[in-house]
Amino acid sequence: MRAQKRKIVMFVDNCTAHNNMPKLEYVKLLYLPANTTGKLQPMDQGIINNLKVYYRKEVVQYVLKSIKDDKSPEINILQAMSFARKAWFSVSKTTISNGYKKAGFKVTNVSEPENLQEEVETIARFPEWNKLIFTCRNNENDQQPSFQDFVSMDDDVIISEDLTDDEIVSTYSSLETEAEIEEVYEETSVNISKREAMEALETLHKYFEMSNIDDQRIFDQIYAIEKQVLATSHQIQTNITDYLKS
Repeated sequence: MRAQKRKIVMFVDNCTAHNNMPKLEYVKLLYLPANTTGKLQPMDQGIINNLKVYYRKEVVQYVLKSIKDDKSPEINILQAMSFARKAWFSVSKTTISNGYKKAGFKVTNVSEPENLQEEVETIARFPEWNKLIFTCRNNENDQQPSFQDFVSMDDDVIISEDLTDDEIVSTYSSLETEAEIEEVYEETSVNISKREAMEALETLHKYFEMSNIDDQRIFDQIYAIEKQVLATSHQIQTNITDYLKS
């Protein structure tokens, strides 16, 4: 931003996590009025919900695969991070743009394409959820939760608040030790060789060759990944903290 001589205005809500913001030279912070987050925060205008839909789908698909493979469907921090990254990749630019427009962030002198419509992820068309419910149900007469219930199950969870000293001490004392975290990570991590990675990319290449896809750029992307795999030295992260530092 300094090289481009750009200045940015960042709108933030009154979440307690934003009380101690660092001093910024090229970013001006403007706080939203109290009790207006639900209307003025762009992320609350469908973007977060869309992200959660994609994330929950990743979870459901992972659980079904684990059941099929007769494995325990446990999700560690690294897998959750992977699911979240993939879910965010699936959120479209249109959804994000419309979130800002609904919150009032709109350039009035710019004409919009007539065919610009928000991409709404249809929750009803997710057969994997019904399959999971059928697999796990204990009683056919019990009322089964919908996928929307699963998506919004944590909407009312408080994620940021002022904590007392006793609450902070209690939180940290209940955390797993670093040794325990390393042990869990080592049990769940799988050592994949460079040869296996290249074979997987070759399989992916053959799959797209037989799919008659219109966008041929996918092959260039596979070639780019192959080049990266060959150029990267194979290292195994020993614990989750190493991953967070990278």
